[in-house]
Amino acid sequence: MRNRPHIFFATMTFLFTACSNDNIYTQRSGTLDSLSGAVSTLVTEIKKADTAMLQRATTRFAYYKQFIHQHVHDTVNRYEADNLQHFYEGGRKLEDFVKNRATLMARAALISSQLARLKTDIVNGAIDEGSSAGTWPKKKAGNDIAGGGV
Repeated sequence: MRNRPHIFFATMTFLFTACSNDNIYTQRSGTLDSLSGAVSTLVTEIKKADTAMLQRATTRFAYYKQFIHQHVHDTVNRYEADNLQHFYEGGRKLEDFVKNRATLMARAALISSQLARLKTDIVNGAIDEGSSAGTWPKKKAGNDIAGGGV
């Protein structure tokens, strides 16, 4: 996806700003705004898919797949086999997209509502600055990848 760098940047910004104590509520609120913007951008891109055209394409794929099963009973040459394989792969990916689109939309709505509630909590100061909820455990200075755990 084209927007993965935006999500990565927003997440990293959130993690790095969470470690600073300078006006932490304002920083976290701004980071949540960035994350909300990234999520809404992704939802907009997913919504751009023409659902009527997707439905027609999946129906056409099912029809052609049934036709092939009914009429191809013998071996085929390599060229035809490659074309059939590309046809089946494309159709399966299309069906997967249709199934996953609904799931992605539902998850995006959930994430958006959770981000909105979290922002409200941060703006209202409901989250204690010293609490360990939502923060990463800090490593001791002497620990490294080969040396040991957290």
